[in-house]
Amino acid sequence: MIVLDTNVFSDAYFCKWLAKSNHEAIVSSISYTELAYHYLKRGKDIDYLDSFLQSLGIKVIEYTHEQAKIAAKLATKRWDFRKNARDYMIASIAIKEDCPLITYNVNNFTFLPKNKLFTPEEFMKK
Repeated sequence: MIVLDTNVFSDAYFCKWLAKSNHEAIVSSISYTELAYHYLKRGKDIDYLDSFLQSLGIKVIEYTHEQAKIAAKLATKRWDFRKNARDYMIASIAIKEDCPLITYNVNNFTFLPKNKLFTPEEFMKK
């Protein structure tokens, strides 16, 4: 299983690769909210987003109480929670599920182990 950050969806090549891969990919309800916002701002329907994610085999998972605890603990050790709240929340899912996080914002997630944090290009080479 892999957790996808919102920004990886800007990479069409990665999305095509993901659709053909055997990886079980998930996005958090937090990332889904960010994606939905961008789709709506561009005049696209949320059903279009749902179809897109389904075509890639991506599941949306709910943000849980346990993940919230992990995110809060991470925030007390690092940067300002107000500025990085969504990053902590997304990272908490990768920690809880013990799986890699794929993102272009690797600098925002330096608290994750190096073997659990990848750009799309790095992950595709694995």
